[in-house]
Amino acid sequence: MPKQQMKWLGWLGAIFLLLAVTGCGGSDKKAGNIELQATQDGYQAKLEIKPGIAGVNTYTVTITNDQAQAESGQGAVLHFEMPSMDTHGKSEKELKKKKEASWQESGPHIMMPGEWQSTLEWKDDQGKDHTFLYNYEIKE
Repeated sequence: MPKQQMKWLGWLGAIFLLLAVTGCGGSDKKAGNIELQATQDGYQAKLEIKPGIAGVNTYTVTITNDQAQAESGQGAVLHFEMPSMDTHGKSEKELKKKKEASWQESGPHIMMPGEWQSTLEWKDDQGKDHTFLYNYEIKE
């Protein structure tokens, strides 16, 4: 093969590789924030997942009572499960109190795109446990 053709093929290969690498990347992670509501025992628990991707997210829970007043409580734990994965894909995160009625933490608990289920276990000021269930989809 002539030297000119080899050089041309080399440049073509380099351009193809560059396009392939830049096309496989993190900038496609624009799935969008997820906001969910669940009600149990007269309490409403709003769950926000930001940025709503497979990977590291920030999880914020806000609790209000049936008069829409903020409730703080004694503790909150968020459980993560991918129902289609049987025993795999399960984790949990204890949330830290941020404001009067807000709990928050970050972490890589949503590991892949697909259907997910989260359960919030929240303990009110009297020590009573309340469970809230959320179903959502993480897109690719």
